[in-house]
Amino acid sequence: MVATGLRFARPQWALVIEQPESLLFAPIRQKIWFFLSLSLIGLISSFVLAQSLSRRFTKPIITLREGAEQVGSGNLEHRVSVETDDEIGELAAQFNRMADHLRSSQQATLSALTIPIISQTSELQEVLTEVLTKVIKLTGAEAASIRLVDEGNKKFGFSVYQGFSEAYVRERSTTVREEAEAAETLKTGRPFISGSASSHSSNDRLSLVTEGFKSAVYLPLKTPKMTFGIMTIANRDAAQVTPRQVDLLTAITHQISVALQNATLFEETERNLRRTGALYAIVLGITSSLNLRSVLDVLLKKIDLFLPYPAVTISLLNRQTGRLEPEACRNIDETEWKAVVGSRSSRAAFVPDVAPLIVPNIQANTSSIAPDFFRRQGLASFVQLPLVAKDEVLGVITFFRKEEHEFTGEEVEFLSTLAGQAAIAICNAQLYERSTEQAVELERASKLQADFSAMIVHDLRSPLSTIMGIAEMMGDGLLGNLNDDQKNWTDRIKKNATGLVALVSDFLDLSKLEAGRIELSRVPTDVTDLLRKEMENFGPLARSKNIVLSCQADPLPAVQADSRRLDQVLK
Repeated sequence: MVATGLRFARPQWALVIEQPESLLFAPIRQKIWFFLSLSLIGLISSFVLAQSLSRRFTKPIITLREGAEQVGSGNLEHRVSVETDDEIGELAAQFNRMADHLRSSQQATLSALTIPIISQTSELQEVLTEVLTKVIKLTGAEAASIRLVDEGNKKFGFSVYQGFSEAYVRERSTTVREEAEAAETLKTGRPFISGSASSHSSNDRLSLVTEGFKSAVYLPLKTPKMTFGIMTIANRDAAQVTPRQVDLLTAITHQISVALQNATLFEETERNLRRTGALYAIVLGITSSLNLRSVLDVLLKKIDLFLPYPAVTISLLNRQTGRLEPEACRNIDETEWKAVVGSRSSRAAFVPDVAPLIVPNIQANTSSIAPDFFRRQGLASFVQLPLVAKDEVLGVITFFRKEEHEFTGEEVEFLSTLAGQAAIAICNAQLYERSTEQAVELERASKLQADFSAMIVHDLRSPLSTIMGIAEMMGDGLLGNLNDDQKNWTDRIKKNATGLVALVSDFLDLSKLEAGRIELSRVPTDVTDLLRKEMENFGPLARSKNIVLSCQADPLPAVQADSRRLDQVLK
C-alpha cells in the first residue's frame, strides 16, 4: 500500500490518500512483459518457419536425386514418387516419362543413340560432342552442329560443331535473325529442309556453299514448354531428304531436347537446393541475436559466404525524420558510401515502395544513384528490394553484381524471400531495442519516484517528531501543570504521532512495497479495548459534527494480531 497525506492547521484535519502498490506498478509490468513476449514470439516464429521451409524443399529434392540416380544408372523400372506442382514435380514427371519412353522404344537407331543425363552445364561440351558423333554415324551426314539459343535476347550461345572448318565456326552469326532458316525453324517449331545451300541467308558471311555443302536440314531442339536451340545436319550432295529420315532426325532431336530439359531442370533444382540451404543458414544466423548491429553483420557475412553477390548494402528508415539512412554494407567503401547515399536521402523523404528496383546496367541508367561511385567500386548492376515486416517498410537491401546482369524472375523471387526473412529479424531487433530503452526509462522513473517518496517521508517525519516532543513536554509538566484528562489527551497525541512515524517508515521501505507484503508483528490483542480507544480518539471530532459515537461490544478473547496495523485500518 502506497500512501501520502496532508495536515491542515485550521480546521485541524488530516487528509490521507492510499493506493495499492500492485495498481501503481501494474502498467509498467504489463508493458515490459508485452514487449518481451512479442520479441520471443517473433524469434520462435522465424526459427519454425526456417525449419518448415527447409523440410519442404529438401525432402522432394532428395527423392528426386535418388530417382535420377536410379534412372541414370539404367534402372528404367524405377519411378520418382514426387507429386508437387513446381519445377521439382515437373522434373520428376519428366524423368518418369523419359523412363517410359526409353523402356518402350523398339527402334534400334534410337537405342543406339544413348544420350547421358546431363546433370550440369559443364558436361554439355563433352555430351553434345558425343551426340553429334553418333548422329553423323547414324544418319550418314557429313557435318552437324548444335547451337543453343538464349530465349531472352534471341542470340546463339553455347555451340558444338562436327565436320565444319574452324573459319566457318569462327564466322558464324551470333543472332538468330541473321539466319533466315534458323529463325523460321525456331518460329514454326518444325524442321526446315533446304535442298540447295545456295539459298541460305545472304547475311551469313561464310555460308554453307563456301564449305561445299549442297543440302541441309534445320531441326528445332524444343519441348512443349521450353526451346533450347537448333540442330543442323549438312551434306555435300543435293539428295532430297525423305520423310522417314525427317522422322528419324525428329526423334533424335526429341531425345536431345529431353536431355537438355533434364539438364536445365536438374541445374535449377541444384540451384534451388543451394539457395534453400543458404536461406536456412542465413535465417538461422540472423535469428540467433536480438542486437540490431549483430543481426546486420551476420546477414551481410552469410550473404557474402553463400550467395554470388560481391557487394550488399542495407539502408533503414528513420521513423523520426522519415528518411532512409545508410546502415551497413559489405565489400565497398563504407565511409564514401554513407556520404554519397546519406547526402541524397537527406534531400528527399523516403517513399515506401514494395516493388523491386532492377538496374541491369548502372552506367546506362540515368536515374542511378552516384554511378561514378559504383564504377570506382567495380559494380555494374544491382537489384534493390524493400525490407517489409508486418505490412511496414523498414528500409531497403541492395544486391550488386560486378558485371551487367539480367536478374531473372526466379532470382528476384528468392532474394525477395531472403529480404522478407531479414526484415523480420530486423523488426525483432528494433522491437527489442525499443523495449530495452523503455525498460531503462521505467527504471529511471522508478528511481525518481523513490527519491520523491523519500523526500515526502522526510518532510512528514519532521513535524511529527515536533508534535511528539511537544506532547511529551506537556505530559511531563514542562509547559505547565495538566489535569488527568489533559494528560490523557497528550498521551494519545504522542501515541498517534508515534504510529504515524511508524507508518511513514513503512512507506519509505520500498523493498517491502515492491515485494507486495508488509511484515506483521502478531501479539495477543484486546480488540474491545482497541475499539474503545479509537472511540475516545474520534470522540471530539464527532461531537464537533454533532455525531454521537457509541461502542457496544461483548468481552472478546484476545486474538493474535498486529495492533498497530489494526489501528491503521480503523483510522
